[in-house]
Amino acid sequence: METYDILAFRRQFLLTSGSTDELPGWPVRSMPGGHTLYSHPELGVTVHEDAKTGVTLLLLGFAIDRDRPKATDADLLATLAASRKDGKWWPAFSDLSGRFVLFVFDGDEIEVMHDPCGLRTAEYTFVDGFHVASQSNLLALVAPVGRGKRYREYIGSHYGINVREDHLTADTTLFDGVDRLVPNHVLKAAERVHERYWPVEPLTIGGTPTAEVAAESFEMLRAQIAAAKERFKLALPVTAGQDSRSLLAAASAQLDGIWTYTMLYRWLGDGSPDLTIPASLLGRLEHEHHIFDAKTPPPAEFVERYKANSPMAHPNDATIAYGLTRAFPSEFVGVKGNIAELVRCYYNIDGLPLDIRSVTDITRIIPHWDTVPFIMESMQHWFDATLPVSRELGWDMDLLFHWEHQLGTWQAQSQLEWDIAQEAFTPYNDRRLLVRMLAAAPADRIPPAHELFRTMISHGEGDLLREPINPVLKAERARHFFWRARTRAMRDARKILTPSYSRR
Repeated sequence: METYDILAFRRQFLLTSGSTDELPGWPVRSMPGGHTLYSHPELGVTVHEDAKTGVTLLLLGFAIDRDRPKATDADLLATLAASRKDGKWWPAFSDLSGRFVLFVFDGDEIEVMHDPCGLRTAEYTFVDGFHVASQSNLLALVAPVGRGKRYREYIGSHYGINVREDHLTADTTLFDGVDRLVPNHVLKAAERVHERYWPVEPLTIGGTPTAEVAAESFEMLRAQIAAAKERFKLALPVTAGQDSRSLLAAASAQLDGIWTYTMLYRWLGDGSPDLTIPASLLGRLEHEHHIFDAKTPPPAEFVERYKANSPMAHPNDATIAYGLTRAFPSEFVGVKGNIAELVRCYYNIDGLPLDIRSVTDITRIIPHWDTVPFIMESMQHWFDATLPVSRELGWDMDLLFHWEHQLGTWQAQSQLEWDIAQEAFTPYNDRRLLVRMLAAAPADRIPPAHELFRTMISHGEGDLLREPINPVLKAERARHFFWRARTRAMRDARKILTPSYSRR
């Protein structure tokens, strides 16, 4: 194998109708329709060729079916191929979790879809052929695409200038001619259409006792971790936070072989609750606690590589990624507690949905998005296509917005950036689990009580609620006070902008 930079586009892919010699050391595979797959050596690649139908399935990354914990990616692709023949493709596909992009080659058609929240990103272009990649810099190796009108609109906007943790809408990129696959949608390349396939059933909120929802959700979360543990060595971060605690609870009876750790980053120090509470929790479970520093500034060459791996990279996070590359065991898959925030009525602390009546209402959720013309155009298209689904099935627009344009962009971008340091598994990235948790009454899902989550945690071993969740030290109270004041002001502004609330 040729010498190559292991960190360059780590765990990424490029599927192209063209070719490139700029990815030395990457395995190359011919795919149907004259396409070529280039994949980083550490990215999982599974192919299933169905002799009866002639359909070829390509899975990049990994898929999980918690009801079949011993099923491999090859097993899951075989099941999907069979479901395509008997008309049960979408139910079978929608039940998968994990972190993956799936290609279906069926005659002249190529379909592309991914995991529930799109945590394995897929950007695509039809310029000089059909090309799909983890991000736009790879597409630029095989097609004449680059930063142009969109980029100028973005960097000249109030949003692009002033927002530190910036992100785009789920279907856009900074490259003209390059679009992005949205969670819950399928790209049909031959038709050049991008269609929603989920949700397909009404969302039922309330009506089920929270204790029952919590018990069932806990078992589903436990099964997710058990299924992943069959496939990988898992590394579980433990903090003082709620999402971390819920994962520890779900893993508490199966901790053998799981590497538990806390990393010190940003303002965290030796006396931080994010260090002392995990030590107490893991001590009670008699499990080893690893601690490592992620505050050491990375060398300039690492920062440059971090930035080059994605056009939307956030250099301020390179320090944490660098700490992970130095201390995180490379043979392990990191477990992440993200996505759980979808359940917590994220945009409104009273538990009621925002009354979204126009695209202006939806774009105001992210301050200053309305200063970027191509973002407004994207959101108008999404709003027009999604509003009928929302009304028919009872999925609130702000919930679908959070799922697809917050988790499917900001969180997916975060995981793409940290691919330089670790592969990630997110147990909450599971449609059936999220739907079940959303069935609990909103009053039991919102702060400060978070009754649903606390009840789930109570099902774990080791009395994990004995330690407080996210306590605030005296030295941190001022920072938390100003953060809460800012959050309240933003939420109050949203209420003024969208003053009436209703659950349709």
